Amino acid sequence: GGSAKSAVAGNAVSEGEPGKKAANNSKRAEVLENAKIAEAKKFLEMKETAPACESACAKKECTGCGGGAFCSWIKAYKNIFNFKGRTSRFEFWSFMLINLFAVVLLAFGIGFLSAFLPTVSLVLTVILYVAEILVYLAIITRRLHDAGYAAWKGFFRPCLFNWIGGMAFMIGAAYLFNKMVESGSDDLTGIKWTGGAAIALFIAYLYYCIKIFIAAGFFEEENGTNAYGAMSAYCDHAHKQRALRYAAVYLLLVLLSNVIQLASYMLGMLGGSVY
Repeated sequence: GGSAKSAVAGNAVSEGEPGKKAANNSKRAEVLENAKIAEAKKFLEMKETAPACESACAKKECTGCGGGAFCSWIKAYKNIFNFKGRTSRFEFWSFMLINLFAVVLLAFGIGFLSAFLPTVSLVLTVILYVAEILVYLAIITRRLHDAGYAAWKGFFRPCLFNWIGGMAFMIGAAYLFNKMVESGSDDLTGIKWTGGAAIALFIAYLYYCIKIFIAAGFFEEENGTNAYGAMSAYCDHAHKQRALRYAAVYLLLVLLSNVIQLASYMLGMLGGSVY
């Protein structure tokens, strides 16, 4: 009886193995089929994007630079007052990376000039500061347009309102603190409420700043023509890959500079505590 049962069980297992193999094979076939479908969709998207790139290049939008990073940096300053149209991720990160070095060099030059011509140095500092604000606002606006977003309504307006609100509550907290000192009171209720509101608004402001940076730097562009204009010439796969490399270098440099500044600050504190 036992041998008969084991034989039946063995037959059931042996019969079940082909079924499992067939199920596994069908799953593999399904995965491969889904991969082929995804690849076909990606190919179709690239095929749709290619005419837009070719059309932009046909209009000679990339004449004279061949899609170079330095050309994109120059183009950003040429469009310093242009808050319409679109800018690709390649142009955005090319500008961000090159301008990082350019601003540092200009700051050193103006600092050196201040020892001989302080008035000229001050004027140049103000001009540089205003120019940098305008060029960054313009290129970020165009990059958000490239991704299909309204820059003012969804990004800059809440960012500005939170900053203004935070500053107002901070000034209010300072005013209440001075009044408390003058009156000799120790009631901190008003200061706590206004200070807490200022902190909350500044946190919201920081959130929108990060949101703007991520959206401008990494959001996908809309294919073809959207509400803000035609697609950039630098929208092919090669330029997208270069944009990601520039972004990685830029973020690494910013991180290193912050680490160096923090380390120098800590060393300065330690040196001060020693002496």
